[in-house]
Amino acid sequence: MASSVRFCGSSELWVSVILLAAGKGKRMGLQKLLLPWGRETVIEAVLRAFLASGVKEIIVVLGEDLALLRNLLGPYRVKLAFNPLYSSGMASSIRKGLEYVDPRAQGIMIALGDMPLIRPALIDGLLEAFGKGKGIVVPVFKGRRGHPVLFPRSFQGELMGLSGDEGGRRILEEHRDEIIEIEVDDPAILMDMDTLEDYERLLSFARSAGHFHEDPGT
Repeated sequence: MASSVRFCGSSELWVSVILLAAGKGKRMGLQKLLLPWGRETVIEAVLRAFLASGVKEIIVVLGEDLALLRNLLGPYRVKLAFNPLYSSGMASSIRKGLEYVDPRAQGIMIALGDMPLIRPALIDGLLEAFGKGKGIVVPVFKGRRGHPVLFPRSFQGELMGLSGDEGGRRILEEHRDEIIEIEVDDPAILMDMDTLEDYERLLSFARSAGHFHEDPGT
């Protein structure tokens, strides 16, 4: 299955994705990224969406259950990065991912590994907005900001300066005038999985939306 996936990035814009997949899911008590999603796992569904989009490279940051995830994702054309400090919070995984970003990257997209409803079209919409404005691109659904978030490469230093479980929220607060909000009609940008109830809710939403019938490979 993995060998059939390819990058579709255009040559005009280089955006690197840092896909955060280092945690285990303490509130679940199990490795949520390996939960079933159609005919694959949660992390594979997320990865396939980015592979089918216009991004140029994907850096998957691993931590907990390294061997299992590395074996699963090995066949995919991505960069795998191990974060030994993953238990210290999300910021350490962002910093580790930044070490692997290609020098040609114009933008850095921060994405979560537990959002299997994200679609390639949504990712491409963020890329298009970034290509026009070069600001911090944030998707918004009914007034609520979600993920993934796309930062210009010029923000790499500030991303490296994050600490603890801090994502990019502080940067967004400090650079409000540089944010490009993209209104979307897809609640998937808000739907991650912290509990088993979240997982069941996302599964139910996906089934009702015919998500598992759109692609014979899912």
